[in-house]
Amino acid sequence: MNKIKYLLSVTAVLICYALTAPAAAQSVKAVSVKPETTVTAEMIRLSDVFTGIDSSLDQDIATAPKPGQKVTFNGDVLTLLAKRFNLLWMPVKSQPRAVVYSASNVVSTVEIENALIQKFALKGFGDNLDVDLDGRKPEIHLELNQEASLNIRNLSYDTNSKRFVATLVAPADDPRAKEYAVTGRAFQVVEVPVVNRRVESGQIIRSRDIDYMQMRLQEIGRNVITEESQLLGKTPRRALAQGQMVREDAVQEPVIVAKGKSVVVTFVTDNMSLSVRGRAVEDGAMGELIRVMNTQSNKTFDAEVIGSGKVRVFGAPKLAAIFGGERGRF
Repeated sequence: MNKIKYLLSVTAVLICYALTAPAAAQSVKAVSVKPETTVTAEMIRLSDVFTGIDSSLDQDIATAPKPGQKVTFNGDVLTLLAKRFNLLWMPVKSQPRAVVYSASNVVSTVEIENALIQKFALKGFGDNLDVDLDGRKPEIHLELNQEASLNIRNLSYDTNSKRFVATLVAPADDPRAKEYAVTGRAFQVVEVPVVNRRVESGQIIRSRDIDYMQMRLQEIGRNVITEESQLLGKTPRRALAQGQMVREDAVQEPVIVAKGKSVVVTFVTDNMSLSVRGRAVEDGAMGELIRVMNTQSNKTFDAEVIGSGKVRVFGAPKLAAIFGGERGRF
C-alpha cells in the first residue's frame, strides 16, 4: 500500500510540474526516451528522461527519489511531458518508459554480514561464523555525501536456536544516522579438507591434491574427515569427486598386497620362524587383515599385511592347516 501511495504521489508531482512549467518557446524538437538513467541531484530534469534536449529547454520536472530508489515515467506521463514542452515524440506499442534511479553510497549485504561477524567476535562468540540474514538480502543506501559505514548495536544471540537480533546504525558515528533492525541466524563454520581434483581408486592422495572448504559445523557428519592428515597418503576405495567432503570409510591405506598375487606368509614365535608361499584372496593395505590361501594345501586363513607382498599369521592357529607340512626357516 505504501508503494502504491508513493507511485501515486510521484505521478501527481510529475503532472504538477508538467502543467506549471513554462511552455516551450521554440519549434518542435525531435527527441527519444532514455530507458534508464541515474541522477545525483535533488531534482529530475527533462534531459534525464529524453535525449536531444537543448540546454535552453532543459528544466526540473520532478523531485528525485530517495538514495537508492527509483521512479518510473510511464507512457502517459511521457506523452504529457512531450506535449507540454513541444517535443516531437509519440509512444509506440512497446509501452515505453523511463526509469530514473537516485545515486547513493551503498553499504552492501557483504559489508553488513562482515560487520555482524566482527561484532560476534567482540562478544566472544568467535569469528568463524556464517551469517544468514532473514528475508531479502538487505542493503543500506546513503546520500552521496555520507560515508558508506555502519555500527552494530544491541546484538543478541541465542546459541541454541542460532538466532540473533541486532540494530544497524548507518552511517557510523554520524548525527544523521538512521537505525535498521536486522534478524537472522549465525552458524559456526570449520574448514574441512577436500580433494581439488577427481581422485581414482588406487591413486595416492598428496598434499597438492588437497584444498579446504568452509562448512557449517552442524552440516558435517560424524564420520567426515576434518584433518588433512586423515587424507594424506591414503587412496580412495571408490573415486572421489572434486570439492566434496570425504568420509573416513571412503579412503584407506594404499593396497600393497593385490588380490591374486603371490605373498610370503610368515609365522613367528619365540622359538621358531616359519614361512610358506601363499596367494592373496583379497586386496590388502598395511596393517589390514586379509584372507590368504596356501597354494599347496588350498587352505585359507587370515593374515596381517606387513609389507609389499608380505603377510603375517596373527595369533597361533593350527600350523598344519596353514603350512600344510611345508616349513622353512629364515
